[in-house]
Amino acid sequence: MLNTTFINRTLNSSLINNLINLVFFQGVWFITVIGAAEGNTWYGIAGLSCFVCIHYLIAHTVKADLLLAAVAIFLGLIIETAVIQTGVLKYVHSITSTQFAPLWILILWANLALTLNGCLRWLQGRYMLAAILGAAGGPLTYFAGIKLGAATTTMAVATALGVIAVIYAIVTPLLLLIAKQVTQALK
Repeated sequence: MLNTTFINRTLNSSLINNLINLVFFQGVWFITVIGAAEGNTWYGIAGLSCFVCIHYLIAHTVKADLLLAAVAIFLGLIIETAVIQTGVLKYVHSITSTQFAPLWILILWANLALTLNGCLRWLQGRYMLAAILGAAGGPLTYFAGIKLGAATTTMAVATALGVIAVIYAIVTPLLLLIAKQVTQALK
């Protein structure tokens, strides 16, 4: 018979929760990008739905995180549409419009929001470090997305990734600041 006390204590461990958060974040990113490259947005919808369900079970900041996801989607819509409009990137297989951010990229913004009080919580208050990590990590994920076939660029890849680096150097600490404030306000 299973020892439910041990299981509950283990699942409530913040280290385990952060590990689960990180694994689901990476998994959702991967299946969403693969799905986008294949023209199937449903992969991302299904992946994010699973992540939200698991997140609901293990997170202590669910209300704040769902609000953060909405904020991130709105911010992502503005930023990704600007990225498209300026020719920095072109996303493949957009089911709505080639002029606006596709649904699958907005799923990735919501996915990121679910990490702000999870595995990225340690960056709250460390905004310079968050900017540096955003400037490095943002372009790496977009480069991977390009290589996996979910996006293309009309300019030199290095130039496009430089633009993405600047965007994420600003957006990463901004989202972490918003996460901290929203979470405190909803306690």
